[in-house]
Amino acid sequence: MRKKIFIVILILIGIGSLFVIQRQLSCASGLAPQKKEIKKEAPDFTLPALEGGQVSLSELKGKVVLLNFFALGCEACQTQIPELVELNNKYKEKDLVILGVVLDRVSKKIMKDFLNELGVNYTVLLANYKVVRDYGGMEYIPTTFIVDKEGNINKMYIGYVYKSILESKIKELLE
Repeated sequence: MRKKIFIVILILIGIGSLFVIQRQLSCASGLAPQKKEIKKEAPDFTLPALEGGQVSLSELKGKVVLLNFFALGCEACQTQIPELVELNNKYKEKDLVILGVVLDRVSKKIMKDFLNELGVNYTVLLANYKVVRDYGGMEYIPTTFIVDKEGNINKMYIGYVYKSILESKIKELLE
């Protein structure tokens, strides 16, 4: 009986380890950022905001929108977030909207506590399957899209992106 319990515990530990390894591999912290010029209409969505209410992308036409898909346990995402906070401080009055789209399925309290520690000052939305699918499936995170004032995806970045690169594209689209 003890032998069976021991085997079950080993199997569970093995499965848990595989999950952790897969999670770390999907976080693109070790990858050089990949960028793609896209120029297609950004898929519209309406998602619940972590702080309440709903946000629709279509309501933001006329503004430059930075969509950052992320997860709480992703190191590259945690590095990117403070830089997005800085960009939001600098450009929120100049028609830039930063939207974080969290992929995790944990309690709102855990999310809020975590994001408050990082000083997040922009709207965070709760992802659903449809928006993840519409934006390409998020094979790696963070994945960042920059949507121009006309509602078209101008650029997509896979992995951590230096603030200076994002800022350069934002300035270009705000002009």
